[in-house]
Amino acid sequence: MKKKKSWLESITNLIIQEAGSENSGKNVIVNKLGEVLFILLLRAYMQKNSKKSGFIAAMQDERVGKVLKSLHQKPELDWQVNSMAKIAGMSRTSFSNHFKKLTGITPFNYITQWRILEAIDLLRDSNKSVSEIAEKVGYLSEAAFNRVFKKRVEHTPLKFRQLSNDTNVSS
Repeated sequence: MKKKKSWLESITNLIIQEAGSENSGKNVIVNKLGEVLFILLLRAYMQKNSKKSGFIAAMQDERVGKVLKSLHQKPELDWQVNSMAKIAGMSRTSFSNHFKKLTGITPFNYITQWRILEAIDLLRDSNKSVSEIAEKVGYLSEAAFNRVFKKRVEHTPLKFRQLSNDTNVSS
C-alpha cells in the first residue's frame, strides 16, 4: 500500500522544485507557495494548539478580535480602554481582564507596541517626517512620540531611520 504524501511534503517539494528551476515566473511561484505554506502551517497550529492565549487566540476571540481589527486599521485614534470595551460590548474591567488574559499584556501596552511597529515600518519604507509619522500612529506631539520610541527601540526615530538606511545600503 502506497503512503499518501502530506500537504506539507507536497508543497515543500514543489517550492524546492520551482526554486531550482530556470522557468520564468519561478520567483513569483515560490513566493506565493511560501505564503500558502505559511497560512496552512498557521491553520494547522491553530487547530492543534489548545492553548487559549496569545495573539492568535486574541484575534480568534469574537470580542477582542473586533477591537484588534479596529486598532490595527486606525492606530491614530485616541484609543482608551472605555472605547475599546464599547467596541467589544463589555465593561471596562471585564474587557481589560479578558484582553490581558488572552494577550498577556494590557490594552495600553498593546496599543503602544502596535504604534511603534507601525512607526518602524514607516521610518524604513517612507520619506515621511518624524512628526508626520508620529501623527499617523497616534501621537499628538513629536516629543511624546520620540520619548516612547526611544524607550521601546533604544534609538530616536531619526537615529533608527539612519541606522536602517545604513543597513539597507550595505546589504
